[in-house]
Amino acid sequence: SHCCWSYCFWSQCCWSHCCWSYCCWSHCCWSYCFWSQCCWSHCCWSYCCWSHCCWSYCFWSQCCWSHCCWSYCCWSHCCWSYCFWSQCCWSHCCWSYCCWSHCCWSYCFWSQCCWSHCCWSYCCWSHCCWSYCFWSQCCWSHCCWSYCCWSHCCWSYCFWSQCCWSHCCWSYCCWSHCCWSYCFWSQCCWSHCC
Repeated sequence: SHCCWSYCFWSQCCWSHCCWSYCCWSHCCWSYCFWSQCCWSHCCWSYCCWSHCCWSYCFWSQCCWSHCCWSYCCWSHCCWSYCFWSQCCWSHCCWSYCCWSHCCWSYCFWSQCCWSHCCWSYCCWSHCCWSYCFWSQCCWSHCCWSYCCWSHCCWSYCFWSQCCWSHCCWSYCCWSHCCWSYCFWSQCCWSHCC
């Protein structure tokens, strides 16, 4: 009826089945949660039954307390407000700012940057977050190499006092030496000459 006493027998569960109230809170029957699924009302608190954290959607729309559910680590906020273990959940990022430390992995998530902000190291080298450089300014350490964000070539003075590699900055094409030692494309920069 109720597994011997109101609290499960010997602080361990009865051998074949759990006590159905909360399946003997101590460790949910055995060290691994009962039947590789969690007890029906609550999770086992150690790691909340690793398979899928109780139900397909993580327990109580929050993750189990010590670890995340590994599928997408409970989409709401990836376990806690700061992504799990200061690294992102393994398959997907936390969508707020995708765990600021390194944007999920050393190379930005899915070779594209996390949606709201860039990864600050080199802001995902492929195209610097979006086709147009991040926030119409370039990523902070390096430029986007296609045309280095056409607006002003990264900063008001051209990137690294040399121009961006494929094209010049069109204002005055980086006054120092007009892009390369020989003026840009054997023609001068459009507004001024070298």
